[in-house]
Amino acid sequence: MTIQQLEYIVALDKARHFVRAAESCGITQSTLSAMIQKLEEELDCKIFDRTMHPVAPTEIGSHIIKQAHVILFNVKQLDENIRVRKGTVGGSLSLAIIPTVAPYLLPGFIALFRKTYPEEVDQMSPLTGAVGLFPCGRFSPAAVVVEGAVTIFPTMVPPISGNASVIP
Repeated sequence: MTIQQLEYIVALDKARHFVRAAESCGITQSTLSAMIQKLEEELDCKIFDRTMHPVAPTEIGSHIIKQAHVILFNVKQLDENIRVRKGTVGGSLSLAIIPTVAPYLLPGFIALFRKTYPEEVDQMSPLTGAVGLFPCGRFSPAAVVVEGAVTIFPTMVPPISGNASVIP
């Protein structure tokens, strides 16, 4: 079992379509299918019911996928902890913000972030469906996710985890 295989089953669960999941992973459909099949053989169970359209996880597959989410989150947290201990910040920066407040909050935030971390962020990209970022189901007008750590900016709800902080 590899982290990559767990990423593939999470991608397929999200896309519910082999070709779209493969595209989101940057691989071919045949590679995705083979890697998932190899994982199913290793675990001796079917994770997805391929006869369903769209593809759907089996009952046991749903449990495996939930655990895969936890494992992948923990892997990202480990990577982030190592970066923090080394004194570096890196990776991609994804912003989730409702459109009505974006023009008022983002320019100042982006300027502050680039000033604070001038060499650390190569690109910034908007996210859609920001509610999915928050495991407890809360939504904030703006949030920043850097390698799995959530930073709320400015927020209407209290920070959601030990990794969350409010930027003044």
